[in-house]
Amino acid sequence: MVRRISWAWLHGSASARVSLAALLTFVTLGTGAFAQTTWHVDDDVCPAFGAGTVEDPYCRIADALNAAADGDTVLVARGTYAEAVVILGKTVHLLAADGPESTIITGDTKTSPVVRLQQASGRMKGFTVDGPNAGLQVINGSPIVEDCIITGNQAENGAGLELSGASRGAGNHPTIRNCTIQGNRAVNTGGGILCSGRGGATIEGCLIESNTAAQGGGIYVVAGPSVNILNCTIRDNEASGSAGGAALSVGRGARVTMDGCIVSGNRAKAGAGINCSEGRPTISNCTIEDNVAVEIAGGINCKSAGSPSIANCVIRNNVAQMFNGGGMTIQTNSHLLITDTRITGNRARNGGGVYVFDQSSPIFRDCTISNNIAEPMGDTHGYGGGLALGGGQPYLFRCLISGNQADSAGGIGLTDNPNSVVFDTIVADNVATRVGGGVLCNHTQAQLANVLIVRNRAGFHGGGVYNYNEGSPMLIHCTVADNTAEEGSGIFGGAGSNPTLVNSVVWSNSGAGMDFDDTSDAMATCCDIQGGWPGEANIASDPVFVGGGNYRLRAESACIHACPVIGFGKGKETDLTGRSRRPCSASDMGAYEFGPGDYNCDRRVTLADFAGWVECETGPSEFYIKPACEAVDDEGSGTIDLYDFAAFQNAFTTP
Repeated sequence: MVRRISWAWLHGSASARVSLAALLTFVTLGTGAFAQTTWHVDDDVCPAFGAGTVEDPYCRIADALNAAADGDTVLVARGTYAEAVVILGKTVHLLAADGPESTIITGDTKTSPVVRLQQASGRMKGFTVDGPNAGLQVINGSPIVEDCIITGNQAENGAGLELSGASRGAGNHPTIRNCTIQGNRAVNTGGGILCSGRGGATIEGCLIESNTAAQGGGIYVVAGPSVNILNCTIRDNEASGSAGGAALSVGRGARVTMDGCIVSGNRAKAGAGINCSEGRPTISNCTIEDNVAVEIAGGINCKSAGSPSIANCVIRNNVAQMFNGGGMTIQTNSHLLITDTRITGNRARNGGGVYVFDQSSPIFRDCTISNNIAEPMGDTHGYGGGLALGGGQPYLFRCLISGNQADSAGGIGLTDNPNSVVFDTIVADNVATRVGGGVLCNHTQAQLANVLIVRNRAGFHGGGVYNYNEGSPMLIHCTVADNTAEEGSGIFGGAGSNPTLVNSVVWSNSGAGMDFDDTSDAMATCCDIQGGWPGEANIASDPVFVGGGNYRLRAESACIHACPVIGFGKGKETDLTGRSRRPCSASDMGAYEFGPGDYNCDRRVTLADFAGWVECETGPSEFYIKPACEAVDDEGSGTIDLYDFAAFQNAFTTP
């Protein structure tokens, strides 16, 4: 018996396009149970029925599939096939001999998808699916669909591709690889792709563009599936409904992992890039850029306890045209973890970079929020150029907030959130045309610790920090310097605001460093405040910064070893860089401890300090450092190593 099979398409790469003439021919003897057949289809023989051989191929794909058994291959010649294709309960490989540009399935009815793979495995490769109704539907199976173009399809839901599994497990996890899903239109959800049910799917290396729906113009994931979206480009999709999610809309129970994707140029009323409602996706190594929301959340919208984890992403140049959250909006009890992410160049009326409200408590760690703009609209002023944080308990840790602009709260706006925390953060070079160049505190008792607030500008009040309407934050080990405003260039308080300053420095701001109206005042303890301020252990002495934009202290500073060591933030006793404040029995004023390199607390870096490094160095088997050696851990890693020696060497050789 003579049989032919296309090994290049069955096992080769996406570029392995072969013609019928190039098919490998081999001879299989006998009728063994493991024999597999290649069935041939060519619409050039229509209307003849055909026999499925090379010499006499079938006219229709459906006839070849009916004849195929598990493990068989159906090889389709170039052409346009106006039929509905169904693979039901089989492991069959459906391959196009010449690729999707020349092998097109258009369907033959307005009530069925063009292609349906149900309880099927095997591979579908190299077709264009372009029909009047839904495009490709995968139900309860694990096929691999690759190198296909799914375009121009229409449906109520899941117009381009619908993936649905009844249960989790390897038997219900299709893979969609290197496909283009474009120009599809759904009335409700999932213009490009709809993922639903309890199964899973992997969507890898795909281009998902120019699809439309009311929700999830590009992708809509709902009702519990586990979906991996890897290295995809999701662009120029549109969601017309208020729920948004032009690129990816994640709903209740959905588990989504999104890695290495580009989400760009999408449009929606809300959540133009990603709309997350009640879902908990993991988003990493992604770029979310140039998306436009008519109302809120140009880049990402998280609501109704939608709580993704976002890591190592770039969220840039997104726009919310009418209201809030150019880069992100976080609302209605949503609790996010955002790490190592850059949020830059976004625009909105409030919260140019990020807008948070309604009892949401995101955590920002090691993030840069820069060059965002809160723009005025009509008579309404723009608020919160970098972040507008209202309600809940937002937490900022080791972040850089710089170069943002607004009418009020150029860098950070804190409103109605009594327990907000800003730790180990730099707030620099932000601008407010009215009040609060760096930080604005309105009806909040937020805690700011190890925060460097420098070179911010306000047109009227509070170049560094503006407190209003019982805005009474606590500033611990903060440095507020080189800020400008007409009044309260460093810190301003009004309308019953009473901030507390501990172990902090307020110096070199334009005009009076601190100003308060008749209803407000500040309590300061062990602080260096230009012009002086009443309070225990306060001084009014030049802190002697290193200079040139470096706000560390020089050895002659009166701020060194001037204050008691205090714990804050669950016993936190380190400075802005993570260096311990404990070893010298007294801590320094401001955001930075003196050093590095001064291990014996004599305000000099000498060979005696090097001896301390040698004594304290930890080996590879040592997992902690002795309390007496904490001062030697200059880079705050929990070990004494060559990185700390490099810090000592730099200080030792620098006059």
